[in-house]
Amino acid sequence: MVSGVATGGALVIRGEAGIGKSTLLAEVVSGAPGRVLRASGVESEVEIAFSGLHQLLLPALDEIGGLPEPQADALRRALGTASGETTDRLVCAAVLGLLNRLAERTPVLVVVDDAHDVDRASMTALLFAARRLADRPIGMLFAVRDPAPRAVDSAGLAELRLSGLDGENAARLLDELGTPVDGPTRDRLVAATAGNPLALTTLGRSADRGRLALDALSGTVPVDSALRAAFTAQLQALPTETQAALLIAAADDTGRLDLVESLGGPLDPAEQAGLVEVSGGRLRFAHPLARAATYSSATSSQIGRAHRRIAAALAATDPPRARWHRCLATAGPDEALAAELETDAHDAEARGGLAATASVLLHAARLSPAEADQERRTAAAAHVAWKSGHAGLARTLLSRISGNTPTQVRTRGLVELYSSDQVMALHFLRRHARAAHLPDQAGELFFLAADAALHADRLGDARRLARQVADLPGFRDYGRWLADVLELRVVDAEPWEVFEAAPESVRRSGAHRWLLPMLLNRFGRDPWAAREFGLAAHEQLRTTGMLAISAIALPWLVELECRLGLWADAAEHAEEGLHLARDTGQQPREADFLSQLALLAAWRGDASGCRRHARLALERATPVHNNLAAAQATWALAVSELASGDVEQASDRLAALSAPGLPTAHEHIARLAAADAVEAHVRAGRVERIAEISIDPSNPSWLQAVLHRCRALAEDSEQHYRLSTSDVDDFPFERARGSLLHGQWLRRERRPAEARAELRVGIDLFESLGARQWAERARGELRACGGSAPRGDVAALTAQEREVAALAARGLSNREIAARLFISHRTVGYHLHKVFPKLGIAGRGQLRGFDLEP
Repeated sequence: MVSGVATGGALVIRGEAGIGKSTLLAEVVSGAPGRVLRASGVESEVEIAFSGLHQLLLPALDEIGGLPEPQADALRRALGTASGETTDRLVCAAVLGLLNRLAERTPVLVVVDDAHDVDRASMTALLFAARRLADRPIGMLFAVRDPAPRAVDSAGLAELRLSGLDGENAARLLDELGTPVDGPTRDRLVAATAGNPLALTTLGRSADRGRLALDALSGTVPVDSALRAAFTAQLQALPTETQAALLIAAADDTGRLDLVESLGGPLDPAEQAGLVEVSGGRLRFAHPLARAATYSSATSSQIGRAHRRIAAALAATDPPRARWHRCLATAGPDEALAAELETDAHDAEARGGLAATASVLLHAARLSPAEADQERRTAAAAHVAWKSGHAGLARTLLSRISGNTPTQVRTRGLVELYSSDQVMALHFLRRHARAAHLPDQAGELFFLAADAALHADRLGDARRLARQVADLPGFRDYGRWLADVLELRVVDAEPWEVFEAAPESVRRSGAHRWLLPMLLNRFGRDPWAAREFGLAAHEQLRTTGMLAISAIALPWLVELECRLGLWADAAEHAEEGLHLARDTGQQPREADFLSQLALLAAWRGDASGCRRHARLALERATPVHNNLAAAQATWALAVSELASGDVEQASDRLAALSAPGLPTAHEHIARLAAADAVEAHVRAGRVERIAEISIDPSNPSWLQAVLHRCRALAEDSEQHYRLSTSDVDDFPFERARGSLLHGQWLRRERRPAEARAELRVGIDLFESLGARQWAERARGELRACGGSAPRGDVAALTAQEREVAALAARGLSNREIAARLFISHRTVGYHLHKVFPKLGIAGRGQLRGFDLEP
């Protein structure tokens, strides 16, 4: 819109101070063709008639002589180059005539910044010309502050109103300034500044990430002097009593009109000036920076007095908030108040108010006379800040602590594990676990160290850590279950059983009580129950504000949903997790989600999406030694190549998963990808790469199917082909891959009828999952043995499957369907899992296209 005006037309750009009007004008000028005439309003010259025109037309004075004599004389007199009086009408005509004359040779762009500070006579002439440009190559741009001390009449002209940056662009701006921040801090800064670019730039240049997070948490950010001046000019024009009332409103920040009115003066003048809005018993500042300017322009004694008055008014009705205002009014140490604030913080945390908890704990630490209490409360604030996604703030607070309190060690371990190098995290956590005095503390640190070892492909270390966990009082079952996960064995416990068996320290941590059952039930005996638990855990963590923990939990949920064939849900959760990981500064978890998205893209036949996500996953995984994600991304690339027929490249990639010392090697991923590796090696004629394959009956059924597929390919064994498709009805992709390979083998054995039956099963499942390349490959095999793929038919459903599908088509959840039909929600999931391939669809959203009602 703006660039178009550069070659003809007029536009008035409006926006608050610092919103980017001048930057936008400069950008247009830099690329404008032809001649540019510029002027900027100056408040001290606003009463000098034609001062703006003089500034604008000074470079074109020698062109005035070409105008008709009355116009030339009028313009010279207006600009002070000739004596005598003139009329506004003649000056207006002269300005338009001069612009037209200039435009006969080259396009002309007129740019007027801060037009509200240009004298009225000049603006009258310029706006007169702007409304009469016709089709001439003349562009006119006016930038006007809104609200402005003087009105600019833009009637008849196009307007563009600039607003603040959104979260994504605010983050980009802070990144460019060298001050990247986590998502929660970014969101608070955007809210506190309404996305004002100048305010954000000032903050980004004047503070480190920890300081920014502290400012954002307080809700009152420092205001640039130019921005403060824009608001304080309005404030100072108000009655003294109204200014005092606004300070009460800025200090309280709850919007309670009754409180402000009881402690301050009349608000009508502020409302009439557009500084505040009053409605329904609530007061709000029209712009967040107005509140910040009100607060920051007051003296420290004025601010302290405001908080003391608010505290006194709230003492009887809201003691915690009264204590908060007492705290803000208190400069020196006060242990009694600090202890009360610490209690309030724990209450706020229990209610899910993590950001408020961290802020209260920080003030409690500030008021603590004893250094030990300061460090303990600061460590607690750091832990809460990390849980709520403020990784930068957590690091800043941890750097203030010299000792090794249990909370400090635990929080630093969490930051290292989930935001930094996995090998370094392993060493830190293991060292402090061994030094821990209490079994509960040691158990949690050992468990976290095992997670780091798992990601870093240090499975030997992880197994030793699992044994150490099992040796601790209260952790025996947890250690045994962890050992099962590390050996890829079925964990013989339901997720809620694991949840209830949590040792006391895990129960107290809250977050890890939800996380550990998800990790352990990756290989649980009931994957549908594990998924339901995962959904419940995700909802609990999300609604209680534990953003960092939610990003940690989601990879295990995505893994389960991938395995169960719920690919749309898996992709949605992976994208959500990726955004959370980025927002909370968790680079290793970013790599996890990107590698999962790469694998999903490979299974679906989206080669470009697979390559894009895999490249990003490897970029993020390799520097932090996240071998698990790097290996999974490599596996994804190999699956895509295998599906497209590039078997040699796939063979090389899959061999790298088992090569010790490579950043893409990982023992678990190599085992999960074993069937793909054997298929690639066989098809590439590199059978010497096939390692000996053993099948452990304690492995989950889907993994046994993968390993039977390996044996079938390596040994050309019908028994293993059949076993690769048995007991995997809950895992449609594994079932489909087994059916495809079995069908191919049957065709080669000249058993076409049996081959067609297997291939049709594979096609149905591939199509229901949206695995396009795999479905096409299976259809090619089916055509080769004289068959064609069937279409989905409601008649193929059993009575109960049809009943379940009909309710799902109406939008009911699994639990709602279960309640109606008096069956378990897991049974509902089982039936739907059968329905989708029979109808040839990928998910419940497609059920509406079928007539399912009885």
